[in-house]
Amino acid sequence: MNHITGRNVPCAIGLSRKFRSPTDTGRDEPAQFQQGVELLLSALRESEQKVVITATGSCRDVAAAFNREPELLSSKVRAVYINIGRGPGQPQQECNVNYDPLAYQRLFWFFTHPGIFMVLLPCLGVVSEVLATLSPREARILRLRFGLIPPQL
Repeated sequence: MNHITGRNVPCAIGLSRKFRSPTDTGRDEPAQFQQGVELLLSALRESEQKVVITATGSCRDVAAAFNREPELLSSKVRAVYINIGRGPGQPQQECNVNYDPLAYQRLFWFFTHPGIFMVLLPCLGVVSEVLATLSPREARILRLRFGLIPPQL
């Protein structure tokens, strides 16, 4: 992605095992798997404003970051965007449930927190299958309703 965008965005390896409980911090994993959670926490500490987190794979590191420093996430996260489902032509099930059910369960804490907005975004498989059955007007309404395109467009 750095090559495609021409940017130098840091990346790191995340936690490797499933949560043992919804409050698992993952601190017992080897150092090479701590980098994802630590990068997220470091970015939040350094940010002068609230941030938006977009999770495109396993949500384990986001959940572990919250379990380690809930006050930091509560004060610095404006929204969490989670891609759900799979790509076109694949079974449309939420893969995070299979990756790590307890970490995924923990993310739903965000739904109950008044200061953090959580958005579940369907992957292109679901979107392409649904939009193909709609008229252009219906598709635009659906895109606007679920934030797939900005309202001003």
